[in-house]
Amino acid sequence: MTHKYSLRNICLILAQVEERGESKFVGILNSFYNWKKQDIQILKGSKGFKILVPIFGKKNEEDNTSEDKEKDEKFLRFFKVGNTFDISQTSMYQSYLDEQEEIDKKIMKNHEIDYDTAINFVSQNFPQVKITEEFKEQSKKGSYDPLTKEIFIYEKSSQAVFHEIGHHITICYLGLAGDIIKEYAKNEIMAEITCYLLFQKFDDHVEYNFAYSNVWANRITDVFEIEEFEHIFNSISQFIEKEIDNSE
Repeated sequence: MTHKYSLRNICLILAQVEERGESKFVGILNSFYNWKKQDIQILKGSKGFKILVPIFGKKNEEDNTSEDKEKDEKFLRFFKVGNTFDISQTSMYQSYLDEQEEIDKKIMKNHEIDYDTAINFVSQNFPQVKITEEFKEQSKKGSYDPLTKEIFIYEKSSQAVFHEIGHHITICYLGLAGDIIKEYAKNEIMAEITCYLLFQKFDDHVEYNFAYSNVWANRITDVFEIEEFEHIFNSISQFIEKEIDNSE
């Protein structure tokens, strides 16, 4: 249920982004309250993105004789409409852009293979995925739309191609992706794991420094347990080993 709910919100947000022409949209989202807790202000005139927020209850919440209500099993009562705001709508946006530029200059240069080889590899193994090249200057190297199964590439980079197909694999094939809002960093890490393992298909001694992953590392230490990491890594590795052909 969590996966279906998360995917539904992804689709809802992306549809609003397209409808409103939000060209600055990044995909780092939070509620008004949670941005405020970080001393980050929502810019005046910003319009929130509508999402479905689950409201839970307890099966025995009306039983006043329950001695330990905290242990009562929770259940989904209904969804209500809530608002979330992208980092591009906050006072942190310029700092984010500056940080991304600095990252690109210092640590984002990573292992690469021939770009056309990467494109052909993805087209051969994932014919249902549309690849759109829109080479242009912006903060992101690529993006993935799970609603249309379309990858957008903004920089001629095999790393960008493999990272975005990593999102497709973890969302559509393995169902590992978490909530787009609460687990954004975790989803990015999973895409990078996939990217690394795909590069290994071409080079057993790939020198991959996980530079992009390190950007998010400090945001997932509280939610990414070692057992979960092992399960995710093994699931992606087994999928690539069994299902993907790297013949050119």
